[in-house]
Amino acid sequence: MEQALVTSSSASLSLPPSDGPPAVIPVLNLVSITQRDLTQLKLASNYWKALHQRSCAREATLKQTIEQNEARAFERESLLKKEIEHKEAQIRDLRHRLFAKKSESVDKTIKLQPSQDIKRPRGQQHGSRGHGRTQRPDLPVFEEHHELQDAHCTHCGLQFSAFPGAEESEIIEIEVKAFRRKVFRKRYMKSCSCPPSKDNPQIVVAPPAPRIIPKSSYGISIWVHILLAKFLYAQPLHRTLCELSGLGLQMSPGSMTGGLQKVAALFIPLQAALYERQMSESRFHNDESRWEVYAELDGKVGHRWYLWVTKSADVVYYQIAPTRSAVVPLAHFSGLEPEKVIVVCDRFSSYKKLARLNAAIILAYCWVHVRRDFLDLALKFPALEKWALTWVEEIAKSYHLNYQRLAHWDENLPLTKHLIMHRNC
Repeated sequence: MEQALVTSSSASLSLPPSDGPPAVIPVLNLVSITQRDLTQLKLASNYWKALHQRSCAREATLKQTIEQNEARAFERESLLKKEIEHKEAQIRDLRHRLFAKKSESVDKTIKLQPSQDIKRPRGQQHGSRGHGRTQRPDLPVFEEHHELQDAHCTHCGLQFSAFPGAEESEIIEIEVKAFRRKVFRKRYMKSCSCPPSKDNPQIVVAPPAPRIIPKSSYGISIWVHILLAKFLYAQPLHRTLCELSGLGLQMSPGSMTGGLQKVAALFIPLQAALYERQMSESRFHNDESRWEVYAELDGKVGHRWYLWVTKSADVVYYQIAPTRSAVVPLAHFSGLEPEKVIVVCDRFSSYKKLARLNAAIILAYCWVHVRRDFLDLALKFPALEKWALTWVEEIAKSYHLNYQRLAHWDENLPLTKHLIMHRNC
């Protein structure tokens, strides 16, 4: 049987070269093993090497997995912190909407200038000059003269004599009461012998009194009162009926609603005239708001409609539409006459599409909405409060400067004249 020589030594056989004397190699211990044992040793060595490599790879994989899990945990923790921060911001915003005052002014909990945190009583301040009583020269005056029935001296009983002048005072009153107008139309008969005809009757009558609804017993003042109560003061029709009943006029709901349907047709020419007038102007303010519509209409889906308003210098135009898309403003501004107009609005996407599809429109985003965003940011995220309120102060300065500019602005002067006046100042 073949045998192999295996050496074992405590010193290494491969030594680095040296310039000194040759190293002394110790005596090698030779061990004699069979070829089979050597093969088994080599196989065992390869086996343990493979196990070692496998364990190293598994260790590297575990380290990579741990690192990935730590990264994911850190990412989840960051997302969770952001989510908690946003939830807390929403809670602060909802709490502010529910319990804070509804105003565009700065929230009382947010102080723009801490140095101005000085409390003072509300109303007219003590020692300040008042404006006096409000004069109302347009109101009609009904004079009343009050006299003493028995003016005499309490000691001797002699009557007092009249003294020139009188003490004057004013009391403002209001008196509203329903009444009936009894209209008498004078009749006239021909005194000549001319034969009567369709254009020349025998008896003629004075023209009838003007009415909004023909043959209706309700006069113009009734419908004016109803229209103002509904559309100017936003008063429900039932409440208007109760008010008229308190004034002595009993009116049925059917008469009121039926009359309003007939009166609505009279506003169609006025609506067309207002639209034509507005389309000739160059500056507009646009906004929209949710508007519930419960009337039964053909093809109507849902109750949530939208009230669109377009305000110009002379006209405020309202329209109720079932959609909030850009179709409504595109249709409204399709009749523009000027080549370039300015529309002041918020950053709603419908207005962006309007400016993109209508080359005559230039959008001017409203600073009030931008200011509101900074106030919301300061309220929701206290860490950014100082930065956000700095922007609020800058916006307030721009409004103040604009008010000063408008105080000296004259629309009849060209812009060059204003620039010259500004330089002179």
